[in-house]
Amino acid sequence: MRVTTDDCISIDVHALMRRGLLRWGEATPPMVLSGIAPDGKRYSIRFSADARNEHPHVRISFITAAGKTVHQVIPLVVTRPNFGGVCPWFFMNGVRARKLFLPPHQDAFMVRGAWIGLTYMSKCLRPARRYRLRLDKFERKWPVIEGARPSGMRHARWERMKEHVGWLRSRCEQQEQRKSCSPWSRGEVCPEGQARS
Repeated sequence: MRVTTDDCISIDVHALMRRGLLRWGEATPPMVLSGIAPDGKRYSIRFSADARNEHPHVRISFITAAGKTVHQVIPLVVTRPNFGGVCPWFFMNGVRARKLFLPPHQDAFMVRGAWIGLTYMSKCLRPARRYRLRLDKFERKWPVIEGARPSGMRHARWERMKEHVGWLRSRCEQQEQRKSCSPWSRGEVCPEGQARS
């Protein structure tokens, strides 16, 4: 079974900025970030940040499930969007990332690319399920896609969104048809060594 990002404890640098726990150009005093891990256990991470000088960084420390105390210093870099302000990123192993992940039974937070085999849940799904999840997510975000165009939205964007939903629906229907045409979807036994479609 592959480990996915949904199985990990994560730290999101953009969420820290939104919550005021990381302020660019200032030092953040030590605080505790706590929550419930995906396995149902509580976790606590001691966190502080220093974004005042030319080497901005965050410090995190935590105790692993094995009882080992881990201290990490993670550099930060910043990009400056065209509309103003700053957008911070974690920077590890030459990679700029928004999130750090701590997979089960590991003892360090790292960017996703640094963990061999760590993937997104959507990559582990069959195409039919993947398209259905994308369509459901889109329809939750834009429940008015069948109705009138929301005020303030450009016509071109509204047409692109409707086109995208139509494409997702057609892909879902194609996958459902493929599934219904498969002999083992009708209750027949899958031959040994032959993969299901």
